[in-house]
Amino acid sequence: MRSPVLLTLLGIALLGGGFLSGLFLKDKFLSPPGKTIPPWSKLPVASSLGKLMPTGGLVAIVGPSGDHIEKIEVHAGQFVNAGDALVKLASHRDRSEDVALIDIHVEEAEGQRTAITAAHAAKLAQINQEDKALDVTRETETKAQALKVAFLGEQLATAKRRQDRIEGLDKTKVEIGAQETDQVALAVAQAKSELDAANGALAAAEEKKALQKQAAQVQRDSAKAEMKLAQLRVPIESLKKNRALAKQREARSTLTAPVAGTVVQIVGNAGDPTGTGPILYLAAGTGMVVVAEVYATDIQKIRAAKSLDKVKVEVTGQALGKDITLTGKIAGEDAIGRSVARNGITGFSPRSDSDRRVVEVRVQLDTDSTLIASKFVGLEVEVKFTILE
Repeated sequence: MRSPVLLTLLGIALLGGGFLSGLFLKDKFLSPPGKTIPPWSKLPVASSLGKLMPTGGLVAIVGPSGDHIEKIEVHAGQFVNAGDALVKLASHRDRSEDVALIDIHVEEAEGQRTAITAAHAAKLAQINQEDKALDVTRETETKAQALKVAFLGEQLATAKRRQDRIEGLDKTKVEIGAQETDQVALAVAQAKSELDAANGALAAAEEKKALQKQAAQVQRDSAKAEMKLAQLRVPIESLKKNRALAKQREARSTLTAPVAGTVVQIVGNAGDPTGTGPILYLAAGTGMVVVAEVYATDIQKIRAAKSLDKVKVEVTGQALGKDITLTGKIAGEDAIGRSVARNGITGFSPRSDSDRRVVEVRVQLDTDSTLIASKFVGLEVEVKFTILE
């Protein structure tokens, strides 16, 4: 039998060796908050938890309340452009019928407007034609009356000349009867009266012509006012606005992609009510990033690098595979957060800190790593930051 003392010494030696080994490994591989590691060590200056996310974030597609899913137009893994149809809602058919009905009403209203315009044009043409015919009649009457005035004027002049000759005769040599004198005076008076009457008739004809012109214009204005009133009774403008609103409702009955990206998860099914939660999730953008939660006490180690290009980032995770390591880089100072907050990633281990103060650092994965990471959106991973010489 072995001596109890020997067994006791052997146990103490093993415990001591394990303790010293733990101290060595702790100093060599871990990066506790506030611990400074020489830049030449090539060991991680910071280790943190992170999450694989699309460059543009994860967009939840949610439908309006009170509707149902009729059809999902995409499948998981499909890339869509902004504006592409994602989900057709049950209200789409009713909305389409509403638009079709309003289209019929608009078409009928436009037909009425066209008929009203045509009727106005026909009435206006009739007024113009009648006015033109009256123009010919009025012109003829005016010319005839003007000729009559000219004739009567000449007749009066002739009568006056005869009267003047008679009055100019020497009454001591020529005997002129009173009857002849009276006849000449009567002829002058009659000629003058007839000329005055003709001039009055000519003036009346001119005035009548002007009044008839004004009456024709009044008829035109009245026809135009009647057309406008009839057009106002046809509510085409309000119908067009209703059609625009109906088309907006129809468009909203089909959910479209707000941004370009890849469908990563479909939650809803045909027949499900909308408004209770996301129907599907869209990974916005074409790249992948790791949102790492770095200890606030370690963030200065990363900032201390001469260049962020010298910071090597390695990403690992059990779900990725033990031989898979993703790589990327911190794309500029803007990728390092400037606020300290409580951690959002707790990790899988029950011993993991559930209350840490961290700063978010966005790491842009390279092309090869993006191809792998795009299949693990939302995966919690381990991130190591190493400063290269």
